[in-house]
Amino acid sequence: MKMAAKDVFTKVYWSYRDSLEVKNDVLYKRWEVLNLKKKILQLIVKLKPRKLVVHILRDLHNSPTGHFGINKTLDKVRRRFYWAICKQDVEAVEEWCKTWKIC
Repeated sequence: MKMAAKDVFTKVYWSYRDSLEVKNDVLYKRWEVLNLKKKILQLIVKLKPRKLVVHILRDLHNSPTGHFGINKTLDKVRRRFYWAICKQDVEAVEEWCKTWKIC
């Protein structure tokens, strides 16, 4: 497979090819969390349609353990999910929260 012609997302996922795993027909990325000395299976999230990413971020942020800032939100996302621009999406939610009275 020639990677030079592929989009950036394909290149990112290809770089993790040795960490990908299929369980029950669902694609996961193995994440080795060194400071916790454990491995986490992150569900690979499709970026299209974007409403799935928005739904995940909204649910995690609005959960009883939500509203605690970018680092904790990012940690919560990473413990369960993976997509190529996860950090940028969480940062965007943080910017949105600055304008929302409840946060």
